[in-house]
Amino acid sequence: PIEACRESVAPTGSTITRVLPDGPRRSDGSLAFISGACVYLPPGYATSGLRYPVVHVLHGGGGDQADWVTFGNIRAILDRAYAADPRRAVIAVISDGRSGQWYDYENRKFLIESYVLDHLVPYVDRHFRTIPDRSARAVVGLSNGGYGAMHFAAKRPDLFTAAGGMSSNLGARTLSGLGADGAVHHQ
Repeated sequence: PIEACRESVAPTGSTITRVLPDGPRRSDGSLAFISGACVYLPPGYATSGLRYPVVHVLHGGGGDQADWVTFGNIRAILDRAYAADPRRAVIAVISDGRSGQWYDYENRKFLIESYVLDHLVPYVDRHFRTIPDRSARAVVGLSNGGYGAMHFAAKRPDLFTAAGGMSSNLGARTLSGLGADGAVHHQ
């Protein structure tokens, strides 16, 4: 993730950068989340003064925040959308979901859901020129990230106006060990 998301400006003018927002802690003070997110800023962001909608992009199981940059070609996809119509410009935020588990563990070992929804979303609105409103915020994901996108949108409709999933692992809620609230129950 560090290499894939290090600060870089493309010939098109788009930027990829990595941010390290703080988040929830365990009782011993250690991190209960995986720190970091890759952020795509559209061409012209540095000079436009405009505010942009945000799409939060979730990776699949076994992945990390760099997957959409390295393997998903998110920069090229969003740069092409911008070139076709600059009104399609967005900020994309690709967070790290602890190998694609987009929920809070019941034992509080990992609080990925809390990190993204309660820490990362507000951080992005404070540090980038977003349109800080649910009407301009979406969440999408692949596989376990697709499950995560649906999970986040269902739990926090106040944050997201749209959600989408690709090959979404929607059966994750029926896996053994999940409680009625979707939290993982470890024996």
